[in-house]
Amino acid sequence: MHIVLSNDDGIEAPGLAAMADALNQIGDVTIVAPDIERSGMGHAITVFKDMLFEPHHRDGKLWGYGLAGTPADCVKIALTLLCKNRPVDLVVSGINHGQNAGVNVLYSGTVAAAREAAILGFPAIAVSQLYHDPDKLTFETSARVGLEVARRVLERGLPPGVMLNVNVPPVPYDAIKGWAVTRMGNSGYEDLFTCPEEADSERIIYRNIGKGWNPSTHPDDGNDDVALYQDYVSITPLQFDLTAYDFLDELHAWFHAE
Repeated sequence: MHIVLSNDDGIEAPGLAAMADALNQIGDVTIVAPDIERSGMGHAITVFKDMLFEPHHRDGKLWGYGLAGTPADCVKIALTLLCKNRPVDLVVSGINHGQNAGVNVLYSGTVAAAREAAILGFPAIAVSQLYHDPDKLTFETSARVGLEVARRVLERGLPPGVMLNVNVPPVPYDAIKGWAVTRMGNSGYEDLFTCPEEADSERIIYRNIGKGWNPSTHPDDGNDDVALYQDYVSITPLQFDLTAYDFLDELHAWFHAE
């Protein structure tokens, strides 16, 4: 098996290394990740600008490649250039340092990397680790979870254009309450903008430091964040087709009324 691995926390992120170690149990892993942290990049791509692509070594051996680009750029480069002559069986993104549930899915570079793979026709999963205390952030549980999900995807495949968004609770593997197949909720981080300084008399510098997590407003609908905060692994199938199909007929009537 040949697996491409990326993330948005950067080539040196410990979550990436933990996921690589786990995936090496089932196949060869090719790592292409951003050269620095690129969190919150969403599905941005780089055009008309140069992107430095360079190898990274560990213990004297090639470990992966860092790209001065976004997570989606990394997957594009990996699948269309680096691995164009070597079949790829699966793309994994993560392990992200923090959850990617609710509307965070739309901002997340981690999810976007997996979504880019789905756009290009490859099965893909994104793995993210919820934590409450950054000093206690570990990846043993999420690496095991990511490996198990990867095995199942390799065995059964995914529908075209579909990826899996996996969020892991901050508990030991044996303390996980179960596997919850969920929907994307409407939860997300509340913005909090501060003005740490003024650039000059007319320009202001803003910084979004975040106020906290706003949970889903419909907690009984099988939402991802609800399951996650109850110590379940949340697995949400996502697709890149954003069409609001339930509204198509009504919208058609707006412009084609008899």
